[in-house]
Amino acid sequence: MAQTEPEMDGAIDIDLSAVRRRLEQRWAELSGVAVQVEARLRRSDGSFPDDWPERASVVAGDEVLEAIEGSGRAGMEEIRAAIARIDAGVYGACTSCGAPVAPGRLLALPWAADCVPCAEQADRQDR
Repeated sequence: MAQTEPEMDGAIDIDLSAVRRRLEQRWAELSGVAVQVEARLRRSDGSFPDDWPERASVVAGDEVLEAIEGSGRAGMEEIRAAIARIDAGVYGACTSCGAPVAPGRLLALPWAADCVPCAEQADRQDR
């Protein structure tokens, strides 16, 4: 029998085994991208082309790759935290206020840690 989330006010049961599999699959995807990006960033011997436009292109490309790598690492951390919430038995509860996270939000973003109002508030504060 699949492990399900305890009933919360207005929440539906969620198959936590399926959520975990989905999170682990996304982790593997992000990990693969990170390995590829790291290999690409290490590809060069550290020398730059003599041509300034070509040099600028190489630097800009590396900056894009570094941004992709950072985003992937952040996504991997969100996934790790979501799996830890499953293990702790608190998956589906907002980490900010404790209210249930909407099941639709969890289906769309299984790594979501906060309910929509708390996530929106955090976004406004980050601006």
